[in-house]
Amino acid sequence: MYHVEKINIKPKHPLFEFCETATQMAKNMYNVANFYIRNTMTGLAKEAGKRTSNENEVLQIVQEGIHTHNEKALKKQATGKKAVVFDLPTREHWFLDYYALDAIFKESDNVDYRSHHAHVIQAAIRECVQGWNSYFELIKNPGSLNGMPKIPKYIHSDHKTAV
Repeated sequence: MYHVEKINIKPKHPLFEFCETATQMAKNMYNVANFYIRNTMTGLAKEAGKRTSNENEVLQIVQEGIHTHNEKALKKQATGKKAVVFDLPTREHWFLDYYALDAIFKESDNVDYRSHHAHVIQAAIRECVQGWNSYFELIKNPGSLNGMPKIPKYIHSDHKTAV
């Protein structure tokens, strides 16, 4: 059982500006993570010459981010430290999990990723990935649904709950 509290912060409260920014950045980061996952999925499903410019850009950033992260991880492993190495996404295994997205955003110095406190941004990425994982579970067990599930959508409001 979860305990939830709703706290209304009025515009004159000293924390209002922080909370306003946190909810905007959480929404932005959720949409960025969703954008990367969607464009990786659709880009890898197509032949290289038929990809859109967004798909090409995302795939390039993903490849460069994973490559840079893996180089650093291998150097750490050489010194005896633990470090995770990621495989590049393929047509069969295209999904970018939380850890891969986090590494890609760090290595690419993503503006939205660096825009606010790490816990707020990383929670938004986790929530996006959880939405995709729920989608995959619903596809595996469609018996409880009236129709086919749809992939997670972008958030169109100005704000999203920030953790």
